[in-house]
Amino acid sequence: FRVTERSEISEDTLSANVQGIEHTIRRIVANAALLTSDESDTTSTATNPNTTTSSTNRLLVLNNMDWYRSMNVVDFVGRVGRHFRLQNMLARDSVRGRLDSSVGMSFTEFTYQLFQAYDFYHLYSTLGCRMQIGGSDQWGNITAGCDLIKRAGAGNSNSGASASASA
Repeated sequence: FRVTERSEISEDTLSANVQGIEHTIRRIVANAALLTSDESDTTSTATNPNTTTSSTNRLLVLNNMDWYRSMNVVDFVGRVGRHFRLQNMLARDSVRGRLDSSVGMSFTEFTYQLFQAYDFYHLYSTLGCRMQIGGSDQWGNITAGCDLIKRAGAGNSNSGASASASA
């Protein structure tokens, strides 16, 4: 789990990071498409993973600011916060570890799980996204999204929303 507070960054740095993440995601999908394509295919895509493929054309890379921009904090707390219980949030390994450390945990870091949960809920509700992938340090946030889908009524017991963690 994360042991330090996230650094505050400028809007320019944030924008550059968003562009870099999108570029990386597109390259990963393009490379995956290459690995699963017919080996006899010798189109330009096979030699240049930056070339747009049908896989990258279908890929949606979204910025969560697109749905948060119009939502104020009172709306967010009313819409999302009501579905979370502090006992569950405090019991997460990542939170417990930070609270037990000498550094502690800020309110900003503590609420991060709400935002990631709502991101998954929003993607599930609007686009039918059924899977979220993240590192093992994101496990609590990922499962919080699955729980929010169930509690907020976007899903049912057979919603199909799933969580996956990797090291």
